[in-house]
Amino acid sequence: MQITNNFINSPYFGTTGHSYLRQTKDKKEKPAICYTNLFRLDMNWDYFASFLNRHFRNSDKVQILNHACSDGSEPYTIAMTLEKKLDKKADKFFPIKAFDYCGELIEEAKKGRINITYDPDELCFDEYGIDKSKYFTPESPNNRSSQLKPHRVNENLKTKVEFRQGDILESLSDMENNTKNTVLMCRNVVPYLSSKERRELLALISEKMGKDSVVVFGAYDMQNFGSFIHPCMMIGGFKKADMFYDSPVYVKREDS
Repeated sequence: MQITNNFINSPYFGTTGHSYLRQTKDKKEKPAICYTNLFRLDMNWDYFASFLNRHFRNSDKVQILNHACSDGSEPYTIAMTLEKKLDKKADKFFPIKAFDYCGELIEEAKKGRINITYDPDELCFDEYGIDKSKYFTPESPNNRSSQLKPHRVNENLKTKVEFRQGDILESLSDMENNTKNTVLMCRNVVPYLSSKERRELLALISEKMGKDSVVVFGAYDMQNFGSFIHPCMMIGGFKKADMFYDSPVYVKREDS
């Protein structure tokens, strides 16, 4: 995947979106934009935490690989909901390994800074019964936006996520075949890949994920490429375990 970063996350990091230029095979640059926030509404995070608890109840250690992690909103969401739901039993899922192709995003995420918006982030803290002050400390805003509030990520949450720059295709290629006790979060990744890269990704998922491992896609993936993703996952040895709002969860039936 060839991406030329055009980091326009204005006016400062964490506005829930960043723009970049994606370089295609014919060297043309195609503009693209990614948005993210805590507790994205295409997933019921509480149900997902309960599912992971049941599914891996007999496992002592589970690795969560979170690709396209952006500013850390998704891995932080997973960590908070797991801890809220499972308390100390959630420790076997940590640290979450969070990857993004954009080096600038990763460097900012490592600093432990994030913006929290009034809508929907603040409402979701209440919905999931999570004490925001346990995980985030407000900082003074350096712009005029009344909706975006900069926060410092507290140490008890920072230690639960490890940020790394990484390409999902390269990262999966480096994994051992039939890796077990793994959750692969690759939500809203597929539409940003070329047709060749999409085929390669689904083939790698089938090859690298071992029996009972979990793969999660996002609403944007399924809206655009659901008719491609689902048959490939079925052929690759997976079954659809559940649907948490618009995000399908697949489980590997058997080793390839």
